[in-house]
Amino acid sequence: MTELNNVLDARAEFAARALITKMERILEKHGDLDRYDVYCEWYEDDATEDDIEIWLRDRNDDSRVGPLDLATMMGK
Repeated sequence: MTELNNVLDARAEFAARALITKMERILEKHGDLDRYDVYCEWYEDDATEDDIEIWLRDRNDDSRVGPLDLATMMGK
């Protein structure tokens, strides 16, 4: 079971990195990349891209914004 958990963790981390990259591109396009840190959260058993939440942390005051809807932000 440990190997299965490792595979699921790797898939979730890969999906999270892809979502972070997409969100950073959106922030960069609007000139806000230096203002926010992008991070993801998910439940251990919900590791698909659709179940991963995208959050922003404002570097100025450490406030959090999210979870964000990436599809809406990308205009889909």
